[in-house]
Amino acid sequence: MISALLPVFFAVLLLGVAFAVAMLYYGSMLFMNTLQRSMLSPALRIPMAWVYLPIPISGGLMIFRYLWVLRELWTNPPQSLSEAIAQNRENLV
Repeated sequence: MISALLPVFFAVLLLGVAFAVAMLYYGSMLFMNTLQRSMLSPALRIPMAWVYLPIPISGGLMIFRYLWVLRELWTNPPQSLSEAIAQNRENLV
């Protein structure tokens, strides 16, 4: 059952990577444009670019995480729960 869903897992992960790349690119463009305009936030009087900086940072972290999960899925494909229990029988309490 799980092996039949493996292509779906890969497709979802690749869509996630595409979204994270878009977040990284457009977030960094937003950061750079706002930094050039030197706008300040109304309440804190800090540059607005620093408010937008977490967007590309989050995109980069998401890319790292998606690629890590993709590598784990590729090297260690999921197995059914009964196979996992039978394989690790000596570790059960």
